[in-house]
Amino acid sequence: MINKARAGLATAALAYILWGLSPLYFILLKTVPAWEVLSHRILWSVVALLPFCLFLSGKAELKRIFTDKAILKTSLISSILISLNWVTFIYAVSAGRTLEASLGYFLNPIFIVFLGRVAFRERLTWNQNVCLGLAALGLSVQVIATGSLSWISLLLVVSFGFYSLIKKKLSFKSWDSLLLETCLSLPVAAFYLWYRHDQDLLVWLSTGQNYLDWVLPLSGLVTAVPLVLFAFGAQRLPMATLGFLQYIAPSLQFLVAIVVLGEELNMARLLSFVIIWIGLVVLVTGPRLLKTTVTSVNS
Repeated sequence: MINKARAGLATAALAYILWGLSPLYFILLKTVPAWEVLSHRILWSVVALLPFCLFLSGKAELKRIFTDKAILKTSLISSILISLNWVTFIYAVSAGRTLEASLGYFLNPIFIVFLGRVAFRERLTWNQNVCLGLAALGLSVQVIATGSLSWISLLLVVSFGFYSLIKKKLSFKSWDSLLLETCLSLPVAAFYLWYRHDQDLLVWLSTGQNYLDWVLPLSGLVTAVPLVLFAFGAQRLPMATLGFLQYIAPSLQFLVAIVVLGEELNMARLLSFVIIWIGLVVLVTGPRLLKTTVTSVNS
């Protein structure tokens, strides 16, 4: 049991570390238009996920998923939402706005708690209410200081929040779900790449920037590997532990933006982040979550 938990902790943590360091990959593609990067990410994700899903789930399970009309309708919506989330993040990194993306991912779990209250009438614990209040305060600091709130942060929060809401209703493996979503987006992505090629605008294999010719196809592995690691860890860890680990990714994105990419962190933005961080600490260390973690460890 202990070895199983340790393996789950290691793989889940590694998944979040890879997600947190992903700006270092996408900054290599800053000369490529965000929509072309997104199209490559969809294309190569299908290439990377298809053999993996066939091996783990089998042809029969994939056939069931890909021919179920209800699943297809739901997955089409989630496909649009995750594509919107991906292209927003890609643009943020290439435009030197990774801090705004990091803020969006910090706010994701808070927005999901809010959606749970609205959509499922879930009752909030005291720590969840405090967390929501601190998040609102942190956002207010940014609005007052800058006169507006980043559309990048908002779009990342809203797209992934509703994506998570839809995924809650699906009952099959996350990698199969992502394969279906990328397959549904693939015709549009392929057409877009063909159109750019036809207009002599395609960056891949046509600009003389040789490193892009192999870096772009790696987007499939950049997408698939963390997902597989996360799925392995999620099966072996309690939700409370996963909830704590998920803040590794935006924290690393924050550090990468400041230390590596040299983005500016003014006092208002720092204060906003600190307030939201405090809210997240309250969220993950509330009595009920602590009780869940202790029970899981002792069992």
